[in-house]
Order: sequence, then C-alpha cells, then structure tokens
Amino acid sequence: MTRIVSSIGVSLIVAFAFVGAAQSEYYPPPLPCSILREAPNVYVGQVLSMKVDDSKKEDQEFLQVEFLVRESFVGEPKDGKVVLRNSSYFADSIDIAVGRSFLVYAYYKQTGDSFAGVAPFTKSVEKAGAEMAFFRGLKDNPRGAWIFGSVNQVVKSSLYKNSRQPIPFAHLVVKADSDKKTYDVTTDADGNYMLENVPAGYYRVQPVLAGDSNLVSDGGQGTLVNNACDQADVDLHSKNSISGVVVDTRDKPVAKVPVELVPVDYIKPKFNNYRHSQETAGTNDDGSFTISNMPPGKYYLAVNYTILPEFDSPYPASFYPGTPFREKAQVIEIAPGKDIEGIKFILGPERLTQKKITGHVVFADGRPASDAEIYLKEDENEECCVLADSSVRTDAQGSFSLAGFMTRKYRVWTFVDHKPFTNKINFIGASPVFVLDNRTGSFQIVLRPTTKDSLDAIDEIEMRERGLLKSGR
Repeated sequence: MTRIVSSIGVSLIVAFAFVGAAQSEYYPPPLPCSILREAPNVYVGQVLSMKVDDSKKEDQEFLQVEFLVRESFVGEPKDGKVVLRNSSYFADSIDIAVGRSFLVYAYYKQTGDSFAGVAPFTKSVEKAGAEMAFFRGLKDNPRGAWIFGSVNQVVKSSLYKNSRQPIPFAHLVVKADSDKKTYDVTTDADGNYMLENVPAGYYRVQPVLAGDSNLVSDGGQGTLVNNACDQADVDLHSKNSISGVVVDTRDKPVAKVPVELVPVDYIKPKFNNYRHSQETAGTNDDGSFTISNMPPGKYYLAVNYTILPEFDSPYPASFYPGTPFREKAQVIEIAPGKDIEGIKFILGPERLTQKKITGHVVFADGRPASDAEIYLKEDENEECCVLADSSVRTDAQGSFSLAGFMTRKYRVWTFVDHKPFTNKINFIGASPVFVLDNRTGSFQIVLRPTTKDSLDAIDEIEMRERGLLKSGR
C-alpha cells in the first residue's frame, strides 16, 4: 500500500461523519441529505382524505391523498393542505390511512391542478425518527451543501468480493462547474472524505495522480442543492488494455458477443452466479473489442462463462483461443502499463438451439390465472430474469408460451400481487427446476398464497429446495 499512497499524494486527515456508508461495498439506503436531490420538499403530513385519481390512465391505479402539513422541514409547502398523487400499491405498502401521519418526501411543488408526486422514501412518522431529527438539526444549523465518498483502488477482479482496497490520505481536487472554484481535500485513514458547506451546483472529484503511477481514475461527480449531499466515490484502476477480434470458424466477425476476463483461479458458484465481471466488453460489428484498465493478474478470456447466453449471443461457454474446455485455454497475464493487442478469438460452430416452453397457470381451486406475468430464470443465476423479452403474460385460459435454450437449466415462475388495501395476500407459482430438452413437457403451475413480495417469495422457494432455510442461512 505504501507505493499506492505515495503515487497519489499525502495531505491532512479529514474527519468523516459517514464512514460506514462510504466504506461498504453495497451502500445502505440513501442518507436523508442525499434524498433531497430527488425530492426537495419534506414535511410531516397527516392524511385528511383519499380518493382514486381518475385523471391517470396507466395500468396501475393512482390515488390523490390530501395531507395537512404539521411540520415543514425543506421546500414547499410551509403550512396548510396539499394533495399528492400516489401509486395505490405504494400507498398500501406504507399503510396510508386517514388520520395517520407521515414524513412526506415530494418531488415537486403543487401548482394549480397539477399534483405533486410522492417519493418512495416517504414513511410513517413511527419509522422516521432519525430522519426527522436530522431535518430538525438542519433548521437549527443550515449546512449549505456537502459532498462525501471514498477512494479505492480496484486490486482484483470484480468477480471476487472485496475487490476494492481503500486508499488512506489520498489528495483530491473537487471542482465546481458553476464558478470553476476548486477545493482540496484528503481522505482519512479509511479512505473516506467529506467536503462541507459548498454552494449548490455540479461538482467533479478527481485524485491527484503522479504521471508515472500507471493508474487511471473514473472520478466521481454529484449535483448538489442547498442542505443536500451527494456520494461521489472515486475508483483507481491499473492502466492497461487488451484488444482483439472475435470470429467464427469461417473467419467472419462475430458481433454483439460479450467477452470477459476470468481469473484463472476463479470457479463460478453452482448457484447465485450474479457477480458478473466488470472486466467485460461487447464486440462491435466488425468483431473487435477492447477491455481496459483491469486489475493485474492471470486471466482466461471467455465468452458466456459468467455471462448468461442471450438470443443475440446464443453460444455455449468458450475460452480463448477457441475451445469449450477451460483447461485448454490460454493464460493471459495483465500488468500495469501493458497493452495487449492482436487477440484472435475463434468461436466454435456450436450454437444453442431455441425451444418453446409452454404451460398454464391456475389458482388452487382450478381457476385459470389470466394476465399473469411469466418469467424464465436460469437456476444458477440469483437475479431474475434471463433472455431478452422472455417474460410473457398468460391468456384468458391462463396459458403461456415463451422460448429458452436447449441444454440450459431453468425455472418458470410467476407472481400475482394482491389488490391494494385488501388482505395483502399475494400468490406465487413456480415450476420445478428443469433442463430444457425434447422431453420437456407442458407445465401446470399452481398459485399458492404468500405474504412475501415477488423476489423474496421465489428466493424462499429456492432456499428451501437447497436446504438453506433449515440451516438458518
């Protein structure tokens, strides 16, 4: 770490109030100050009335909710009554009801017959104690605007957890677009920084890099309003590149293929393969590709290894120089300051074959479930879903038809939301996991009640099948 620190400069330590937020690889929900960039009007409102908003023609029903402003924090209104447009599903999820009070975040000011929209950060006052204390503190001690974040070096492939290493005492320059004024700031011992009380506007954050560092920065940026903050993290990468072309066995270029670098010691997990490498590039119309600024190390170049095949890239996993067998792949060593050119990746003649998947969806009493959205999910991938345009809706008889690839392991599933302000019972239905082949028959999916949301409901099914619920994982 000494070499890295000396290459970007050392200065004074800056106290940082949001260390936990900036250090985490997966950020927590937005801090109250960052919400103000999207929803600049914040107040406590008590619900006076609710009615269906007939002016909206979208599929989802909307409500007009009338609030009495009990305490105003930021923006408009300061007092009186306000009518906000709200999705009925969201209103149901936070238990909107006459007489209840909420910390309301609103997108814009009500003007005439135009109703302000409720932002999704809105919540009951019982759940907003810390946020309300924050906003009351702003009223007593206005802070202008401030920007915060962390500085990290990407030291290994993004396929691994903790691929970024914080850089302590890094010298940063923060530049305002409006008046071109610059501010110098230094990260603390944990690689975090904060700059307070700056004017509203657009800011760019850049590290000071030595010319021979072989590092490049993606910088950080943020747009601030008064009393708002923004998180602008800075990542440093090794400066290098690898470029080449992907062709077929007739030496014709192959376009729109995702090419990725996979560390030689990385084995993708059997399940929950969702940490797709950021060291990727798609081929151009002439089959060319360039991947830049990768962490140093030894890699294989691959097509569709951690990335799932799609309709425009229907290829089984393949490795450079052109083999389906990983043990026969050529090792490529990536180093700082090194550019590798002239790679020629030959894709074999194999292509994945499409096949229809059919079935119908019914409730437990046998009634067909019409207009239910059907999803196709690869069993190895935690995220949903796969294949462009793979989701379809059932017809009046509850029937559906969609396409997948032969030899791939899938699950078909669906979820039906409860109607707003009912008993909150949803319905989940899922097929068994199956390998799509010529023996795959038509599925009958039976909907079962659940109180969970859609992704949580399918996660519960998969965890139970894999025995993870019993072990408490």
